[in-house]
Amino acid sequence: MRGASDDGKVSYNFNYGHLDEEGFTPGNGLRRNNISIGGRAQMSNKFTISGSLNFTNNNVTSPPVAASAGDGDIGWSTFGNVFFTPRSVDLVGLPFELPENGGSIYYRDGNDIINPYWSIKNSPRGQVTNRVFGTSQLNYAINDNLSATYRFGLDWYNERNSAASNKNGTLFTQAIQGFLDTWDNNVSVYNHYVGINGSYELNEDLGINFSLGAESKSRVYDRNGVSSSGQIVFGIQRHFNYENQTPIAYYGRRNTQGVFGQVDLDYSDYLFLSLSARNDWVSNLPSENNSMFYPSVSVSFLPTAAFDGLKSDALSYLKVRAGYGSSASFPTGYPKVNTVSQSSNQNGGALGGIITNSVSNFQANPELKPELLGELEFGVDARLANNTIGVNASVYNRKTTDMIVFKPLPTSTGFTQTQDNIGEVQSDGVEIDLDFEMFELLPVNTDGLSWNTRVNFTKSKSEVTQQDDVQINYGGGIFALNSAIEGFPLGVITGGRIERDDNGNFVVNGSGNYGSQFEMYIDDNGNEVPAGTEGAREILPVIGNPEPDYVMNVINTIQYKNFTFGFQFNH
Repeated sequence: MRGASDDGKVSYNFNYGHLDEEGFTPGNGLRRNNISIGGRAQMSNKFTISGSLNFTNNNVTSPPVAASAGDGDIGWSTFGNVFFTPRSVDLVGLPFELPENGGSIYYRDGNDIINPYWSIKNSPRGQVTNRVFGTSQLNYAINDNLSATYRFGLDWYNERNSAASNKNGTLFTQAIQGFLDTWDNNVSVYNHYVGINGSYELNEDLGINFSLGAESKSRVYDRNGVSSSGQIVFGIQRHFNYENQTPIAYYGRRNTQGVFGQVDLDYSDYLFLSLSARNDWVSNLPSENNSMFYPSVSVSFLPTAAFDGLKSDALSYLKVRAGYGSSASFPTGYPKVNTVSQSSNQNGGALGGIITNSVSNFQANPELKPELLGELEFGVDARLANNTIGVNASVYNRKTTDMIVFKPLPTSTGFTQTQDNIGEVQSDGVEIDLDFEMFELLPVNTDGLSWNTRVNFTKSKSEVTQQDDVQINYGGGIFALNSAIEGFPLGVITGGRIERDDNGNFVVNGSGNYGSQFEMYIDDNGNEVPAGTEGAREILPVIGNPEPDYVMNVINTIQYKNFTFGFQFNH
């Protein structure tokens, strides 16, 4: 619903949305309610005020979901246990719980995989999110060319999470003994913005627009909850029905201050130049590393507007553009200080419950620096054949310096991971976007009917170009990892592979199985070389490329009067 005053100086809007979705798996569903209000008022004293406020309630329920393998022992996954169940097993018809204690029973001799039906009934997961976000803005027209703006933004949300299981399951301790975790994540983001905006015509051909401003942003993350284990009475999932309770707690806060400026010049509406720069400071890095300056520049030229006679039915619009942009990324949490974990209820034997303190497994890195991303791009935009064909094409080179990743550490250091800058990553790519008004191109009489087709094609290739460590494993699971290795794409997939002999044949060991290999050797160019080659680097074998050859989407929209039908193909 929306409305406005007769003179148009006051307007308002109200929206409500509801979504109720049930998954094909029992116990999986989503329910969402959205409410938003907004308004704008132009005052007689050169002031204009505007604002919007949104509220969202989101309720998600799900059975246990995790990574899984054939024997189900990596993570508790309902779907994994279904996928690896032989088709000869009557999953629906067989009983899934023991009548004497309600425990899980499955088809395997050792009963060593949790029956997925038992997981659905006895181990629910849930998250209820209440979120409020909005902005309020005050504009003041200093004169016809200058204006001042103040804007306040708020984003607050509470996530109420729960995960539980009755006891007498199998394989996992949480399933065997029973557990209940409940915790709230509270996040508050406050944003203040103040700026001066200007627009001038320097002469009949040259115009300038500019903005100068500052921004302050504060983000607070507060987690509190209880983790209980050792269920006493089967079927009651409340904290009083568990033997042990430990707190769940975390607190983090980061303030970001920034100043920025932008200048846009246009000459005769066919030549445009944009210059911008920003500097940010963050509170969670040492003072010598907590600041980052990042500029941007772009230029564009419209030949169809600059040269008389170039514009025609065949070529109605043409723009050639080039630009360099940069942006900064800062770490979250407290990466520069070591922390201590406290457990308030540990078994002390004859002493009873005791309080223990331990150094965190995370090693502080006071030398951590912000991450800088820079991108150089060239492109062309065109409208052809009486505006029935659109072309947008770009090529780019992107360089990330001091990329921040969580880096694993040997346990001999006393820690398991840290945050670190891994060096430099470069990527090159091409993006092409085409759109066609199909019924304008085809000889079809379409009274009131339109069909638009968009084809989006992207192809990119990345490479780690500088890195001190031979290999950094920053993601993945047990059988495959995402790694950073100089000379390979970022996130290259590494892990064990089948052993081969010198002729490339698979090696069969004495037990009749293929042999496994967990090391390979590469030269400075990233090529695999035999063990013992001078200057070779030893890494975990590369078993996959995370980058697709290309990504293409074909998006179709058919519209008739007030009805719209869309479909798309992804490849």
